[in-house]
Parts: sequence; structure tokens; C-alpha cells
Amino acid sequence: MKKIFFTIAALVLAASAWAQDFQTGYFLNGYTQAYKLNPAIRPEKSFLALPGLGGFDIISRSNVGLDDFFYPVSGDKLGYFMHPEVDAKDFMSRLKSSNKVVENSYVNILALGFKKGLAYHTIDISIRTAGGASVPYELFSFLKEGISDKIVIPSLSVEENVFLEVAYGLNFKVNGIVSVGGRIKYLAGLMNTSVGIDNLTVTSDNGRWMISGNTYGKMAWRGATVKTKVDEAGDVIIDGVDTKKISGVAGNGAAIDLGVVVDAIPGVRLSAALCDIGGVKWDYNIRGKRDSVWEYDGDADEVEDELANLLELKVCEGSKEFRMLPATFRVGAEWSKLPFVTFGLLGTHRFGNVPWTELRASANFKPFKVLGASISGAAGSFGFSWGAALNLNLKVINMFLGMDAIPTRFTPQYIPLGKANLGLSFGINITY
Repeated sequence: MKKIFFTIAALVLAASAWAQDFQTGYFLNGYTQAYKLNPAIRPEKSFLALPGLGGFDIISRSNVGLDDFFYPVSGDKLGYFMHPEVDAKDFMSRLKSSNKVVENSYVNILALGFKKGLAYHTIDISIRTAGGASVPYELFSFLKEGISDKIVIPSLSVEENVFLEVAYGLNFKVNGIVSVGGRIKYLAGLMNTSVGIDNLTVTSDNGRWMISGNTYGKMAWRGATVKTKVDEAGDVIIDGVDTKKISGVAGNGAAIDLGVVVDAIPGVRLSAALCDIGGVKWDYNIRGKRDSVWEYDGDADEVEDELANLLELKVCEGSKEFRMLPATFRVGAEWSKLPFVTFGLLGTHRFGNVPWTELRASANFKPFKVLGASISGAAGSFGFSWGAALNLNLKVINMFLGMDAIPTRFTPQYIPLGKANLGLSFGINITY
């Protein structure tokens, strides 16, 4: 039992490295990185991003939190949900049909933007990670409550990508009313990992157990080699990965961003963007799978231990596969009838193996030319969250700092409670 739980927890945490999602910055006055959210949004000045400081985002989103899985037990101790003192009904009532965790990170290595003629150009080089995990309600129900006769557990999936992005963007205005923009991106894949279990079925019939399921795992990581062992049945099983000789690119790909901004109605700006249309062709040098169907007599604890064997994958030959990025669609509206404040509404949908949707409203303050501030509130697939951002646009320096999801509850050790939502963005750029 513990082996299953902690293996799942490790997979979910490993997937938590999934950016370019600082939503509160979409309407923020003077925010130089907004063109990554919509390539039709033009920075006010030319800029040069300082290496390592030009901009980084760390974004995590989840519809569950730590306090859904860890509970006070035996006085002041903390136990995970499988502890016998944790009430099963209370625990299960906190979960969703699909319990999701996604996180993005985006770090600028180099970025610059400049105006030439009627067009605005951007060039940037960045390291990105993108991934997510989805764990079905039925799996936790089986672990905590067991089964009476039969349970079917839908797909459990975990995926993570790490790649270098080299992008060129172009933005220009049409008749002073419509702005259109696009970015074309070369993607050098550094690592991709994908793990999942499909069609897991457990049936109990008077002490006789029948179990079936399909498990897969694959990794594209140039230079990595698989460690193996031979199990009791004589199958060659993956027993770890040797990363001592990691080098080079494990996949190549491309993607585009497209966006439009319309100022046809006085005081109202409408916008839309579709980002990350494309993907990477990965060279999966490590692959494994297990298609299991077996039955035997035993008790429930033994069944749970046998299920853990699904995670021991048989070695397969490598393969090449094209995988799409999780594309993102955004549509926004900004109302600006007052002198120093605007109000924005931004709808976002992320595609991919862990899709999500969010609607975010914001108030955006522009008391001075050099200062911009936004506060926002969001509701969607990951519940409710509050965000805030500040942008200073001095003569030659632009600095921004913000969060999409500000924690409001903490443990005595200052660990955030509630859903695992976080959105931190920071950067310093030279402007001219």
C-alpha cells in the first residue's frame, strides 16, 4: 500500500515542473513580457533583458492541496491520508473526479525587443519546462476504502518536458485599430518523460482476485542509459536510469504563437491569442511497458502489493514520436473609461494531457507613467485565487514582480495550505 502511494506522490511531484502563464500581467501597464501571453501586445519601449534576471516565471496549479492529504493525528502529529485515524468519508469528500497538478517554468537567457518602422520585433532564448499529472478519484477510493466487488480506475498520467526555446516575434498595427502579432519558435528538446496506467481493473469474488492493467513509460534523454534487473518471471525490468553521460538534444521541433488586439470601440480593447501551436519530435531512448492480466487467491493487502508491480516495466526498444505542446488559448477584454484605472477580463484554456480553464478579472492601476499595478481574482479548474503585480518603468530600467496565486492560509511552520496554486514572476530589463 505505502509503495503505491509514495510512488504516485513521487510521480506527481516530478511532474510539477510545468510557465509563460503569468496571467495577472496580461493587462499590467508597462509589462515588457506580455507579448509572450499574446504576441499582438506591444511593449511600450525597446528593451534588453539581463541574462538570468530578464524574466522568470514559476507557475503551479492544482485542484487539491496538502491539507487534502495530510491530517492531524494522535495529538499534534501529522499523518497522511492512509493513517487509520483519518476518516475515509472526510478524505474522499475533498477529492475531485480528476485530481490535477500542473506547473510551468520559464527562464529568459536572452531577450530583446525593438521597434523598426511600423513593426515591433522581439528575439528571445529561454529554457522552459512543461508538464502535469492527473490522478483519478477511483484510485484514492481503492487505496483508502478498498472494494466490495469491482473497481475500474481510469487513466493515470504524468508527463514532463524540458526544452530550449529560440523565438522571433513580429508585431504590427493595421489602420491604427487592429494589432496583429506572431512568434515562430525553434524548440530543442532536452528531456521528455511520460508515464501512465490505463484500464486498471480490480475484481473481487469471494477471496479470489482478478487484476488487469496497461502501464507504459518512456523517456527521451540523450546519453541516459537504463539500468535493468531480471524479475522472478525472467523478464528484463527497468531498475533505474544512469544519467552520468547526459549530453545533446533529445528532440527537435517548432511552434508558433498568434495574436490579435482590436481597439475598434472607444474605451474597450478586445484581444485573443493562441500560443504554442506545435510540438517536438522526441527520440525515446528509454521505453518500458507492462500489460498485466492475472488472478489469484489472497487478502486485500497482498493485492495492493501486487498492484505495485504494475510500475515495474519491461524494457522495450526505443522509438521516435512527435508530441504536441499543451497549447493555450486566451481571450481578453479591457475597459478603460476612467483616467487612472482599467478593468480587465481574461479567459484562458490550456489543452494537453492535463487541460484546465480559468476566468480572471483584474483592476489595473496607472497612477503615474512610470508605475503600473494590478490586482486580480480568478476562478476555474483549480478553484479560486488572488493575484497582484507591480511594474516600475523608469528611464532605462523596467522591473516587474507579481504573483497569480497569493497564499492566504499557512501551517505553524509557514507551509501554504489550500490548493497548490502559485504564480511568481520577476524580471529586470534595460529599456530605451
